Amino acid sequence: MFQAVLGKPGTGKTKFIRNRVIQNAQAGHRVYLIVPEQFSFESERALSKQLEAEAAERIEVLSFTSLCNRIFREYGGLAGNYLSGGGKYILMDLAIEQLREQMKVYARQAYSPAFTQSLCRTVSQLKAAGISPKQLVEQAGALENELLLQKTQEIGTIYGMYEALLERGYADPDDDLTRAEQLLKNHPFFKGMAVYFDAFDGFTGQEYQIIRCVFEQADEVGAALCVDSPEDDERGMGIFSAGKRTLLHLTSLAREAGMQIAPPVVLEELYRAKTEGMRRVVSGMFTHSEGACEGKVEGVCAVTARDPYEEMEYTASEIERLVREQGYRYREIAVITRGVSGYFPMVRAAFLKRGIPVFLDERRKVDAKPLFQFCSSALKIACMNFAGEDILRLLKTGLLAAEPEEIALLEDYAFRWNLRGSMWKTPFRSHPRGFGQEMTPEDRETLSNLNRLREQIVPPLEKFHHSILKTDGAGIARALYQLLMDFEVSSQMAQQAMAFKGRGEEERAAEYETTWDILMEVLDQLVFATTGNPMKPERFYGLFQLVISEYDMGVIPQTLDQVLLGEAGHVRLDNCRAVFLIGANEGLFPLEEGSRTLFTEDDAAALEAVGISLFEEGYNPMLEETYYAYTAMASAQERMELTCPAADVSGKALLPSVLFTEFCRLFPHNPIISAGQLPPQFFVQNERTALEAYAAHMGENTMLTNSLQEFLQETPYRDTLAYLGKSRPQRLSIRAEYAKRLYGRKLKLSPTKIEKFYRCKFAYFCEQGMRVRRRRRAELSPIETGSVIHYALQMLVSKYRNTPLSSIPKTQLQGEIDRILEEYLEQFMGGPGEKTARFRYLYRRLKRTVLRLIVRLAQEFDQSLFRPNDFELEISPDSGIPPLEVRFADGTSAQVIGKIDRVDLYQEHGTSYLRVIDYKSGNKLFQLSDVYYGLNLQMLLYLFTLWQNGGIRYETVCPAGVLYMPASSKPVSADRHAGEEELAAVSDAQLKMSGIVLDDPEVLHAMEADGKGLFIPVKLKKDGTPDAASSLATLEQMGDLKRHVEKLVSDMAKELLEGQIDILPAQTPGGYDLCAYCDYRSVCGIDGSQERRLLEALSRKEVFEKIHTREEP
Repeated sequence: MFQAVLGKPGTGKTKFIRNRVIQNAQAGHRVYLIVPEQFSFESERALSKQLEAEAAERIEVLSFTSLCNRIFREYGGLAGNYLSGGGKYILMDLAIEQLREQMKVYARQAYSPAFTQSLCRTVSQLKAAGISPKQLVEQAGALENELLLQKTQEIGTIYGMYEALLERGYADPDDDLTRAEQLLKNHPFFKGMAVYFDAFDGFTGQEYQIIRCVFEQADEVGAALCVDSPEDDERGMGIFSAGKRTLLHLTSLAREAGMQIAPPVVLEELYRAKTEGMRRVVSGMFTHSEGACEGKVEGVCAVTARDPYEEMEYTASEIERLVREQGYRYREIAVITRGVSGYFPMVRAAFLKRGIPVFLDERRKVDAKPLFQFCSSALKIACMNFAGEDILRLLKTGLLAAEPEEIALLEDYAFRWNLRGSMWKTPFRSHPRGFGQEMTPEDRETLSNLNRLREQIVPPLEKFHHSILKTDGAGIARALYQLLMDFEVSSQMAQQAMAFKGRGEEERAAEYETTWDILMEVLDQLVFATTGNPMKPERFYGLFQLVISEYDMGVIPQTLDQVLLGEAGHVRLDNCRAVFLIGANEGLFPLEEGSRTLFTEDDAAALEAVGISLFEEGYNPMLEETYYAYTAMASAQERMELTCPAADVSGKALLPSVLFTEFCRLFPHNPIISAGQLPPQFFVQNERTALEAYAAHMGENTMLTNSLQEFLQETPYRDTLAYLGKSRPQRLSIRAEYAKRLYGRKLKLSPTKIEKFYRCKFAYFCEQGMRVRRRRRAELSPIETGSVIHYALQMLVSKYRNTPLSSIPKTQLQGEIDRILEEYLEQFMGGPGEKTARFRYLYRRLKRTVLRLIVRLAQEFDQSLFRPNDFELEISPDSGIPPLEVRFADGTSAQVIGKIDRVDLYQEHGTSYLRVIDYKSGNKLFQLSDVYYGLNLQMLLYLFTLWQNGGIRYETVCPAGVLYMPASSKPVSADRHAGEEELAAVSDAQLKMSGIVLDDPEVLHAMEADGKGLFIPVKLKKDGTPDAASSLATLEQMGDLKRHVEKLVSDMAKELLEGQIDILPAQTPGGYDLCAYCDYRSVCGIDGSQERRLLEALSRKEVFEKIHTREEP
């Protein structure tokens, strides 16, 4: 006899079915209770509590999956290599490969892993509907749409090939129901039994075939269905229409089997709903048999929020209120939505700050776990020819015997030298700190350690790479396993698992064990399925990624008392007092989701017309989604709340869904609550939320803010409270004793450091104090180019200091330049071996630049009485030129040390006139206002140090000036019709030196005899006096500049040792933002609204007036 048990949610259908099961068992009958997979444990536990052992032995609680296994154990069918979800991808990929040349519709997609995935879903859909490859191809012939005909037949052909491959000894779980049905046709498995179905929303075509056998063999069959009555008055468009179609189908099968059909039992009393609000939800939502409620109904409400973050703030606060004020337990509350993973970040944030335990019903993908990252990286290394990022990703998995410090050093080296491809396969020779550095013993040790790590990882990877080039998929899988053995990964994982266990982290230890087992299963399936199938590493990598994407791991609940966050339609809620339905927005909940298979909804309708039914007759995906929402609503005993954000996290506007409109229809007198309009105290549950509420309303002088402030004064947030409402402080300092420990009591300063300090004290603190420096690649940047040119000019000028450069043949100069550049490349750039073609091309171009600059220098030397006297002249306590030094009363001091690029000398009347030359590859020009503000001190510091301390070397010294010499050759910008002379004039103007020189006619003529201003920034008029644009300083003004520069050094040293680290960057008069390219901008967080040290635009005259009167900058 077949009898259906009908009723709305919460009417006791499950209880009724379980009582029938118990009655049959107690009467001595064998009983099967068939339920969905996720409900089997719960059902079994509930029955065991009500039965004695003897009766309990007569009951088996099964899902369709476990029912198949039960049948196979009884009659055979467990043989074969069972394919997991990933295994199906492997076999489907092989099927596609064999038919690739015949494919037309999907020819372009054939190489895509996403296509393999979609095809697997499509085949699963076809199998669930009971459609064979032959049936699909034959019946598709009646299709009128030519494209759909070709598409369907192509899918059917691949489907058929997949089935043919299965016959080699594989078993597809999607075929279990079909294979079980075949066995049931010949074996009376259900004879004499009572079989009951509970908690199903409907059945697939394959499941109906099993049910047909149940009706043909069992003595008694019962089924609980969530419908309000047997009749479908809504004509297929009601919330219960799908369940009523299921009832008709079951009744039809029972009748065909000759089984007696009893009138259905219709349960009407709403046992679960304890409040009037919940009774109205169950009986009235989405059914128009009941009109709108006449007044406000307690226990149900709808809430709008600004966005999902505010929505979750409301939800968490309301849950906490229910727990504190109404005695709820967390486990009696559920939060339900569709697309639940999108809410995980917001839920974690809102619930964590309130200390609300929540179980996120999520599955964690294994492809992000260290072991799978290791395998993916190894395969990608082989496919991408040893890309640096892949090697580092492999190292960072933590599964190799390498220390984090070693990996960090290698990462820095790889970044600096842009290691890739064959560069990994030969010993590292380049300097660990980049271009232009001397190789110290520490650097050699670092390089040795880096090469030791390279030797540890690269040879096994090379061996792996060579072993997978020409083999089948099984060969690649075995090679990957061998690589794991070569690196002793299993031992590393075992050690780490033991360490986790030792720290009490059992779940993480189990995770390591589980991931290893999953990988072995994946490799076994790859070996079994791809033996004899040639496969390129790139294809294997894509297939491996696709296979592991199918595996995930569940999360073990950390406590019994916790809120459940779950997916509508995927969770079953029992003993749930309150339910929150979140994200009730159009298209999101109920979910409007397109087809995830290769057949669209229009395709399905066209196929239905020719007898290919992918879904049950009358299937309506939107009604199914609405049913999920309804059953989630109806699962609460006392309270249901519906929430809806007005925008998503990106600010895109969202509309309320049908859930909201239906709620408003049924409960017109229940006001819609706006979360943003609730009083602030609603969101306050603890110290953390009190601080947030105070911060949001601190500008309001109310009783609430005063109370919150008083409360927070007694909490750990007391110090935080003091900073609220204030802009980020810019006047910062560290304690003086810490500054002295950080920088030392005897400061060793360089001109560059001083300039950086006056640009921004905080940036100086980060770089020189904390020693936080940005990694930079060793490439031929403008800075490096300048260093090369600088070196070449120095070497040539010093070598021929006693020989006029203009007398040296051009070919000889070119040879000298070639030799010097090759010497520099070998000594300071690690040689040519690891350099790119672009680097070599740019480096060769430097020869022309150096030659042009040498020619220019020769012209300048020919007409000047100043001669280069010193190169790379060191200023330090140990050299012949003592540094400028500042001493303080507490015993601290500062010295300014450095090296001068070039010192030129002109001697006359017993006086040594000195000028300091600095080669500059950039666009830097000398401006006296920069000197005044401390932004350009280098050359003057050197000049004044020579003036003060250079007597031993130069006897009587007089400062003749400082000059920037351009050390780069830029393209000439001129009219296209310009002649050679005009072009030469423009080029010469670009190479003119900038700076400041002594206002002394003898000195000026010694620098440039004719006074035309072609070489120095001084041009003499016809009367022999300098023009207004000339950059000059009298000896008295030089003295004023010297005192001013010394004071800048003294002030800097004093402020540094006092611990001043103000975030107060200089703002130049031209509006150039010194912060724009600062490495530490993200650290200080400065923006356009914050204070800067504004620098006035000053003329030379104004600068001299200010420093003469000792005015502070």
